[in-house]
Amino acid sequence: MAKTIDVAVTKGTNFLRWAKNRPARLLPTGYVGAVISGRVMPVYQHRFDTISIDVDDDGYDPDDCPFWKISTSFCFTDDNIEVVDVDDGIDWYLETNTFGHYVVFDGDEETLNDVLSRLVQYGVTIKRHGPSHRPATDGYEYDWFVRLDFDGCQEEAQALVTDALSDTISSSSSASPGELSDTLKLIVSLPKNLMLQALKEGMLQQDSSTLIHWIGTVAEAAQSEIEDVKLSLQKEVDLAFTQLHKLQQTSADLNQAAKLEKLKDEQLIKGLNSEINALRSRYDGSNQKLLNAAELEAENAKLKSDLAEQESIYEEWERLEGEVSSLQAELENARNESKTLIRDNKDLADRKPTQFRASERERKLALSSLEVFSNIGMHADAADTILSNFHDLVPLFDILKRLNNGENVTCSKIRGIKGNKEWFELDKHIHTGQSDMGRIYWMKEECGRRFVVIHHKKNDIEQQRFFKNKLGDPAFLRNLPFG
Repeated sequence: MAKTIDVAVTKGTNFLRWAKNRPARLLPTGYVGAVISGRVMPVYQHRFDTISIDVDDDGYDPDDCPFWKISTSFCFTDDNIEVVDVDDGIDWYLETNTFGHYVVFDGDEETLNDVLSRLVQYGVTIKRHGPSHRPATDGYEYDWFVRLDFDGCQEEAQALVTDALSDTISSSSSASPGELSDTLKLIVSLPKNLMLQALKEGMLQQDSSTLIHWIGTVAEAAQSEIEDVKLSLQKEVDLAFTQLHKLQQTSADLNQAAKLEKLKDEQLIKGLNSEINALRSRYDGSNQKLLNAAELEAENAKLKSDLAEQESIYEEWERLEGEVSSLQAELENARNESKTLIRDNKDLADRKPTQFRASERERKLALSSLEVFSNIGMHADAADTILSNFHDLVPLFDILKRLNNGENVTCSKIRGIKGNKEWFELDKHIHTGQSDMGRIYWMKEECGRRFVVIHHKKNDIEQQRFFKNKLGDPAFLRNLPFG
């Protein structure tokens, strides 16, 4: 492996530039040199406060200057120190590429076993090793390679290998050299954690049969530990399933309780709405009575004033008597009409909801109320539908008012209706005073006006039948709109 060196490039006493990471070369003089401009120049240590070269020197041909050995300390031209080789060291080189870190070196199989032993004893895990068949990145083809199982950077790997190969191997081994090679190969082939455990327990100094027996013992212990872990995990799984079942049961109980509470709340709200409607009716009646009383009081004051101004009490009396007769006739008519309404109400109360038919007078009143929505067309049975099913008209009339004013309302297209008409259903369900089963469907007439159908939905099947037999039937729509 070639060392690298950082030098300052100078010309005489003038600094020119830096030359960094230059491979160190061995000059014929035995001192260190570095290649600058195609020549290997001597390196000086004491000319400046950093090591340097001088471009005015002649230099040497690179072919005459091999790479500086990693095991040899630098010797500089101006320090008069002899070059000292580390004869008992291993000349190695570390190459780092996309596949990892490789230690390459020269020597026989004994040297290979020596390197493997040093690395393994130092705790370095080895992935592969064998003869080298290509030059390393330093340009030299070595005899052997060892691929390290190490994820650190090149500098960390360099330091690790340097420390490992500089240590002295322990000679306290009970195995022969051949057996040491077999044992070492076995240890190197083990997984990293098992290899480190084998080294800690001194297996490198044992023969291969002892190592194999030790591996079997470790495997049995590991298998026993795995069984214990599996048993423990199964107990945890069983406990988790039991807790899950309890949580599911608790969730079901909570859902049931929530449904019951919701039902109670709905019933309470329904009762409160009924009370509110009753109070509203009583309030409206009281207001009307107060209004009538005020009107009567004003009329009475006027009559008293008129009586005081009249010259003839008798003529006034006759006039009043005539008014009394007229009022008595109107009272009699009102009584008769009241009896009729009571009788009609009794008949309506005895009828089933599906048999309800509004009186002509009520129907005309409902039609008259709907005629205020003059910007939309409306099916003629709207009055009967309202009188039969809508006890609270405020939500319905609010929607009709918005449609009449041309406001945009959220709706969905009704599918499955025959014919060339596109029908839409309002997404908002209308409260009838008793439920939210009120529905409004509409289509666009040729004139661009919306044509509205009011419907009281009973259930989904009845609604689909209404779509097919009513909205999909041209006869249902023929000559029926008013307004």
